Amino acid sequence: MLESIAEYCLAQLDASGELNAARAAHALHYAAVAAESVTGLRGSRQERWLSRLSRDEGNLRTAMDTLASQASQASQASGHTGQALELAGDLAWYWLLRGRLGEARRRLRSTLALEGAASHADARATVLAWLAGFDLLSGEHSRPFGPGTDEAAEAARAIGTPAARGRALWFLGYVLATVGDPERGERLSREALELFRASGDRWGAAAALCDLTTYTLASGQLDAAREAARESAAVFAELGDGWGQVQASFPLGALAGITGDYEEARGHHERSLDIARRLGLWPEVSYQLSWLGRVELLTGDLAGARDLHEQARRVAVEHGFRPGEMYARTGLALGARKEGDLDTAYEHLLALREWHRLVDLESGNTLILAELGFVAEQRGDATAARALHGESLALARKVGDPRACALALEGLAGAHALTGEYEKAARLLGAADRERTAVGAPLPPAERGDVERVTAVITAAIGVAAFAAEHRLGGENTESAAQETPA
Repeated sequence: MLESIAEYCLAQLDASGELNAARAAHALHYAAVAAESVTGLRGSRQERWLSRLSRDEGNLRTAMDTLASQASQASQASGHTGQALELAGDLAWYWLLRGRLGEARRRLRSTLALEGAASHADARATVLAWLAGFDLLSGEHSRPFGPGTDEAAEAARAIGTPAARGRALWFLGYVLATVGDPERGERLSREALELFRASGDRWGAAAALCDLTTYTLASGQLDAAREAARESAAVFAELGDGWGQVQASFPLGALAGITGDYEEARGHHERSLDIARRLGLWPEVSYQLSWLGRVELLTGDLAGARDLHEQARRVAVEHGFRPGEMYARTGLALGARKEGDLDTAYEHLLALREWHRLVDLESGNTLILAELGFVAEQRGDATAARALHGESLALARKVGDPRACALALEGLAGAHALTGEYEKAARLLGAADRERTAVGAPLPPAERGDVERVTAVITAAIGVAAFAAEHRLGGENTESAAQETPA
């Protein structure tokens, strides 16, 4: 009935010669709605604005189509192209929150292709940043079909408005943090943080600060990460921003897990999952399910962990969110190896390694290489295990992640024990233990499975006293213990 009424109204407008004017007015109205949502979706009105834009999705799509059509008319192209670019850029945050990556990429790419787009430098640069980020989140190289993140960042730095410039740079940094590119991601996040603080943008500063905890965590600066995460969480709570509260819960939950407080970690992730589900933040729903799955892995509920990771994977696949899918597969790989299903673990790990290769993010492979090394060792292939753990160690050193270095050293210990080099293996375990304690993150009991397994092999061969002596030597001279192993 409503569709018939709409068709009748359009026919009447067309007959009166007013259809084009009505469409133009409609497009401008919803462009204004989208522009208002840029601030509305950040803060205490977030849930209200998410609901409003969801109700108006049809109208917003029609507005984009109208502006694109008008831009194709040479006499009016420039102005309508600028409006189309601004509308696409304004809706990008909504698309991200809802997990509409496919629609976002199609709309952003088609808008960039409009006649005269290059003459609207700031709006074009904003759209470039969003497209480059969405392409990466979707698990695809941007080139040759769209901008790379470096090109997009260069364009973003030229945006005239500090607020828009900061948000474009922040988004690129956020994406790079999400997929695991610490070198470029941290640089962009720090640039954005400076811009946000200079302009008094508390939301932006809290978002950038939250992203930076990813890098401080990886480098072993646990106290600094905790302080930054708490500051970010406090700002987002004061602003009433649900998405931001979910973001800040990630490092707080991770820190609780690192120190072995699994109940606290579970509490952070359960609260965040409730928020994400209530708001329909589907990428975050996937992540929180995976984090809860990690907690179950650490507390020994392998079946529960598998179920949570499968849920996370399904949500991510349904919304085309490849980082979430890969994160869930990482959890499934970890769980499969704990259950003794080495073939399933190996299958997941190979897919993860290929994903990092495709998106040109080898830095994300430290854990994957280590897990492949453990699979090889448990299959009895010492040569492959040593090569994989050596590669993981070299990569962990390159990115400056001491806990990843420790994991690789523990893996190398297993590989050496497999070939009867028990003293060397004990020294490597000592070096790994020293790496972890140096950053205030000794291996908690729930994560000691591989270390205890390798330790049992070594002590059975050389005795407890000899193991303790070699372990102490490795801890006293970590460089010597590690340097004996090719990396």
